[in-house]
Amino acid sequence: MNRKSINLICSIVILIIFITQLVNAQDSHYWIHQYGTRADLLSGLVVGSVSDLSSTYYNPGAIPLSPEQSLVLTTNAFEFSQVTAKDAAENGVDLSSTQSGNSPGIFAARLTSSKALKNHLAFSFLTRHNFKFQIDGRRIDDRNSVQTGNPAQEYFSGELIVHQKLDEYWGGLSYGRNIGKSTAFGITQYISYRSQRGRYQTIGQNVDLTGNGSAAIFYRDFDYYNMRTLWKLGMAFDYRPLSFGFNLTTPSISLFGSGSTLVNLSIVNPDSGSTSIDQSMLVSDFQKDLSAYYRSPLSIAIGAHYRYKKTSLYFTMEWFDKVDRFTVMKPEDFIGQTTGQVISQTYEHELKSVINVGLGYQHTFHERLSLYGSVITDRSAKIQGSLTPFATSNWNIYHITAGSSLTFWRLDMIVGLTFSFGQDQFDREVSFDDESISDIIEDRVVLKDIYYRRVKVIIGFSILSANPSQN
Repeated sequence: MNRKSINLICSIVILIIFITQLVNAQDSHYWIHQYGTRADLLSGLVVGSVSDLSSTYYNPGAIPLSPEQSLVLTTNAFEFSQVTAKDAAENGVDLSSTQSGNSPGIFAARLTSSKALKNHLAFSFLTRHNFKFQIDGRRIDDRNSVQTGNPAQEYFSGELIVHQKLDEYWGGLSYGRNIGKSTAFGITQYISYRSQRGRYQTIGQNVDLTGNGSAAIFYRDFDYYNMRTLWKLGMAFDYRPLSFGFNLTTPSISLFGSGSTLVNLSIVNPDSGSTSIDQSMLVSDFQKDLSAYYRSPLSIAIGAHYRYKKTSLYFTMEWFDKVDRFTVMKPEDFIGQTTGQVISQTYEHELKSVINVGLGYQHTFHERLSLYGSVITDRSAKIQGSLTPFATSNWNIYHITAGSSLTFWRLDMIVGLTFSFGQDQFDREVSFDDESISDIIEDRVVLKDIYYRRVKVIIGFSILSANPSQN
């Protein structure tokens, strides 16, 4: 097998590792999604305000104080996002991945409808993550003419396939109780279901003019689900023109889960040379019914809402604790079929502590028409240098939202637009144009720019009670 062909095959395998770093761009950010009608226009800055039934998620303590007696709450949003790595392979070409589709939303219903009651119950169901990613790759060329300009002496065909799917749903029952006229507390217990699958595959084939050929295959697959529970506790204080509140989200407790893992690495080369990489190789393993574990962090949020005539200002800050390293799945060690080496795999996860803040604005032109705007930070919880495949995006994101709400009869409708952006640098320790394998993976760091962009269109509505109070 030609040394350049081996180098190219190794480069494709390394490239797949880099692309997987673009796949999990949502799992290291906590404020990437917002829930509710007006809460969506305010980017979730409603911890300290008396709002609609999005309070089941943002602050259960606000449920008894809500002047807007929503019976049903729902939102829908369409988003388009793109991650671009500048000159990722040092060939002058940017590497990009895009995603489009519906943004996660919420459905909530009040089980008690009278504000005069001291005890209030509500039910909510939200999509915490809904992420799909698919990328295909083709590279069909001849090695010598590409690199030297001479007629082809060998032919190469390369393929790259990456699939990723993540779904996480929270369903909960909320309880709230009044403490006087202006204070209340509440709690929501959530049951969370998380399902994630990743498939990374690459194939490299080489044939020279004599008919001799070789091939390399790399294939890795993991699939798991996990059920866990967590609680949100909150208190709300409504002393108009100022209202404020806080919430605490407990670390989740894993209940049960199961998953499977697969790895297959093979090199077929009839012309074995003196180095081990030139020899035919097979390392393959599949394991199922593995225990799957997942944990989310403790967080504490505080928020305030101040009204002045027809204008309102909103503020929220939330601290997320770190998540110490834990094992999502641990396959049993196995022996490589041709290498005789013991292969150990561990799927681990860890996150650092972050703080997010935001400011929101509302102006009421008419009792039925309001304008909204908000700006929030969404800091990455990725730990620099961590090898976890579940948190790889290192860029901080900033979200800017503008929109309006219109109340007609008992229907409260909203429409808005969010633009999100972020930029950072990634450490690229791979050179794809070098001649030797030792040069492909180098002991040097090359910094490259990486950009994140997202556009989100928001449409939502809530059904109000017969005589709602005005916020």
